[in-house]
Amino acid sequence: MAGRVICGVNTSRLAPSLAAAPAKMCAPPGRLHFDSRARATKVLFQQKCKPSLGGLHSIQIRCEHPLMKPEIKEVAQEKKKYTPKFAYPKLDGGQTSARVVAIGDLHGDMDQAIRSLKIANVVRQDAQRPEQVHWTGGNTHLVQLGDVLDRGDDEISILLLLQKLQTEAKEAGGAVHLLNGNHEVLNIAGDFRYVTQGAFVESEQFSDTLEERFGCSMSDGVPCDIMAPNHDPMLKYSLGYKQDVYDKRVGLYAPGGTVAQTLSRSHTVLVVNDTCFVHGGLRRRHIDFGLDKLNMRLSAWMRGEPKGDIPDIEEALFMAAGSSNSAVWCRTWSEEFITRQKRVIGCIELQAVLQGVSDEVGRPVTRMVMGHTVQRQGINQEYRGMAWRIDVGASRGVAGASPEVLEVVDGEVNILRAELPILLGRGFPERPDIEFPEANACSLIDHAHFLRSELPVRDPEATNPKA
Repeated sequence: MAGRVICGVNTSRLAPSLAAAPAKMCAPPGRLHFDSRARATKVLFQQKCKPSLGGLHSIQIRCEHPLMKPEIKEVAQEKKKYTPKFAYPKLDGGQTSARVVAIGDLHGDMDQAIRSLKIANVVRQDAQRPEQVHWTGGNTHLVQLGDVLDRGDDEISILLLLQKLQTEAKEAGGAVHLLNGNHEVLNIAGDFRYVTQGAFVESEQFSDTLEERFGCSMSDGVPCDIMAPNHDPMLKYSLGYKQDVYDKRVGLYAPGGTVAQTLSRSHTVLVVNDTCFVHGGLRRRHIDFGLDKLNMRLSAWMRGEPKGDIPDIEEALFMAAGSSNSAVWCRTWSEEFITRQKRVIGCIELQAVLQGVSDEVGRPVTRMVMGHTVQRQGINQEYRGMAWRIDVGASRGVAGASPEVLEVVDGEVNILRAELPILLGRGFPERPDIEFPEANACSLIDHAHFLRSELPVRDPEATNPKA
């Protein structure tokens, strides 16, 4: 078989591992550039590849003169080992004989969130004090599939409620597992396009409460160099919000911020018993990268760890949220109406994906549960029961549909609905004052829930020195 040509050199003369490299790893033809004043060797092309013998290598093509043959070298590179200094969310959520219930996207709608929890039969609400919600699910495992943020006003309030239920569930022998969705990643990356006016006010009040109680000011925001490349610094002016309100949200949600660190404890992918939970969906590329590794890298980024200290972080961010096939954006398995051919092809890939998840956790995994894509027909399954789609658009910021909950008991899947469905429709009631009551969750902060509880408390004498 004839070898390929890289910059005029036949690859059949290379090491077998390099000759077998995919075409996309070869340098495209083009002009060679030569600096006659500096006779130093120039690297014209360098590309990483994985030879068949294992290990990470790179191809370097060097040329000292345009008329000379380029020198091609295979350079071995040691892969940097990464040991996290924090407890990141593990892929394997364990096995339990108790029932497992899953709730889809909540999008800042506290009322619909509580209705969902009641349908799941895991909470009770105090009739005299409606803001008081307590865990009654015993040893039940509750999974919330992300997208708590955006499109609604009660983002932080829902996060605080879920964290409170985490503590109460653990004491009762159960568990509350939280996942991150694409809207959590968007906010941490500085994209606030879907944030409502009420949510901006809520984050401002939350920031002020943190400053009042712990002496931590968020008003200065976070340097823009840690933002995503598409971050638009003019967005705060085009939205019409005051700069300090915008900067306080940036300070809370940017990597290393108080809320971002809290979200860093949520999973990107989770497996409980024989069920895999992910916000958007998984493809084969995620299996090849490693799901536990994906959880670890995303958690480190959200905590504000220096990118240079996190190996493969750019690849991890791309796998998690960088494309339409990433873990939090994927809609491949959530299309409601598909052709027979697509179903057959999809079953083959999805079975391979679930086998890869099984291999990583060491036990059979038979189904994937996803949110992200609104299902007009309610919770449903596709691909021979391997894909369950549970985002019904319950939030009034989306569709205001009647909430539904997925339940898995002893491997059997059930759909839980309200006896009398409540169709609220899209749109929240008018809130002209936009002020939150004294009993709002933001005024009942338990700082033990937050990873930045080590922040120094303001010293009264330092701020008000004696005359």
